[in-house]
Amino acid sequence: MRTIPILLLSAGLMLVPSMLRADGDTLRITSFRHFGPVAAPAPVRIDSVNVQGKAFDPKEMLASPAGTAFVRFDGPGGSCTHLPGEEGIHLLGFSVETPRFAKADLLVEGLKDYKLFVDGKEMPAKGLKLEPGTHEFALKYLSQPADSACNAGQSPSISIAGTRSLRLREDGQRIFSLDLNTQGESCSGVSVSPGGQYYCIGHSLTDQNGKVTHWNELVRRADGQVLGRQERPYRWMPAVPQEAPSGRKGTRKTSPPADRYWYTRPGLEGRDLIVDDPASGRQLVWATNIPEGYFEMVPGNRYLLYSLQQEGPKEGEVHQILTPDDRQSGWRDRSYLALYDRLTGMAEPLTWGWHNVSLLDISADGSQILFQTSEERLTKRPTTLYSIFKMDLATRQTQCLVAKDGFVNGAVFSPDAEEILITGSPEACGGIGKDVREGQTPNMFDIQLFVMKVKDRSVRPLTRDFAPSILDARWNRFDGMIYATAEDKDCRNLFRIDPATGNKERLPNREEYLTRFSLADSAPVLAYSGQSLCNGDRAYLMDTRTLEQDCVRDIDAIRFDRVDFGEGGTFEFMSSRGDPINGFYVLPPDFDPAKKYPLLVHYYGGCSPSSRYCYGSYSPQVYAAQGYVFYVINPSGAAGFGQEFAARH
Repeated sequence: MRTIPILLLSAGLMLVPSMLRADGDTLRITSFRHFGPVAAPAPVRIDSVNVQGKAFDPKEMLASPAGTAFVRFDGPGGSCTHLPGEEGIHLLGFSVETPRFAKADLLVEGLKDYKLFVDGKEMPAKGLKLEPGTHEFALKYLSQPADSACNAGQSPSISIAGTRSLRLREDGQRIFSLDLNTQGESCSGVSVSPGGQYYCIGHSLTDQNGKVTHWNELVRRADGQVLGRQERPYRWMPAVPQEAPSGRKGTRKTSPPADRYWYTRPGLEGRDLIVDDPASGRQLVWATNIPEGYFEMVPGNRYLLYSLQQEGPKEGEVHQILTPDDRQSGWRDRSYLALYDRLTGMAEPLTWGWHNVSLLDISADGSQILFQTSEERLTKRPTTLYSIFKMDLATRQTQCLVAKDGFVNGAVFSPDAEEILITGSPEACGGIGKDVREGQTPNMFDIQLFVMKVKDRSVRPLTRDFAPSILDARWNRFDGMIYATAEDKDCRNLFRIDPATGNKERLPNREEYLTRFSLADSAPVLAYSGQSLCNGDRAYLMDTRTLEQDCVRDIDAIRFDRVDFGEGGTFEFMSSRGDPINGFYVLPPDFDPAKKYPLLVHYYGGCSPSSRYCYGSYSPQVYAAQGYVFYVINPSGAAGFGQEFAARH
């Protein structure tokens, strides 16, 4: 069975430790929580029999769903050992915890008519299957004045037979379990408006059936007020530079942005593009009957830049496989770029050809774009080659900046578009960023940064002596600095890099595992989200000048309310080769240093390190809750520890 996360008992329900007696493999419950009675008047009987030809039976009153109050035991109540005999529907509740998978039978004497609910679902009393975790048991029964078994002063006999692993848990807490790891709310994204006046937080909720629901919140930064909620993401209108470069090299002053967002909706003649101003609450139909497909807004408020697909040739049931990837659906389709003019309603292709084309970036003034092409070469490493081009949108003049380099990942413009920031493995750009021993092959998952001058295509490595491996990098238009998240040993941290001097600074992010970040174009505002070993997703706002920051949303506050987390820490050692080996551990929630515990070692021999997250694949908390010390080790060959270490893979 699968369990569902539930809220624990309300403050109005007094809790006392339940008593448990063990007779072999049988656990007897002698104290339980009671809720009720709830009035249960018989329904008006329109007929003498129902559609199945049966007369009314009072036990049918138990067939109705248990309801929120019954499952959660909200409202007044108390702990007792004897049942009141008032007429109505009652509920007996107790919490059962197991550190491992268990099978058991619930044995009940003294209750005539009852139904069993486990974690809100009706279950048979025999053959219960329990996952590791804390489970809420509820016995819903009907008491009638003539029912001698439920007279006041009598005590039911409730026990669980079949396993020694169960224990009662009545302090309102619960251990971390599989349902907590896979179900509940998480952060799906953060973004800051260009002027920093607003920010958006994306939410993702996975229910007990695996269905995922998404929604996004628009928040005013000044007071934290939520101004709107919608399913679609909030997309910001880009800020447009109005003045010549000034201040720090590579930056432009921008006019104060209106901080408006846009979205599309069905119109009278196809899709309409709507622009919303959260400050005034006004909406503007910015364009009508725009083409279908994915697009980016071009600064300047006139053009949309589309990424479109051209359908590839079709063959019959028997056909030639041109390349191993040709077995995949859609491989023969090709992507290309097109520019749509909202003033004329005309769309024209920007690229044409056999190879795939993908957009990398649009310059801050909207005059230029970076795009990338790819082609296969299966006879030699690397097997895919990439080329990066710069195009002037007004003249269509195009310049190849990087030609057939299989080690580059992408590129973005500097704020003044005189340079580009390239991401790639150490072998990118002719291997100018390599820092490995003779004979070593660099790890292609160890991502570096390179800066290229567009004028002469000269390249300088920016992170050759930087141990962390880059995950996501942005060249900020406000201060001209490069901000990046990177795999930093077993953490994902936030860094700031000066492109002129190469100086690198780790910013004081408060989470160990950063997932996303966003920068304002015209203000010193940075938003990021992340989690750590002992807490779920949280979202923060940081002032990039003072580095002051605030947690603006604890996404998983309800999800992990009253959950016992195991404490974690670092355990590193020196290998027999003399190498420092990184690792971290999580202890069981009730860890006693005087006792011995079984140890699970999670060894992942991939190219990227295992990191300190709370929930997800191989969550340390899931195993720690089952009584294990869970140790995660990052062996040599992982990125995030320097090029030489990563090249051992």
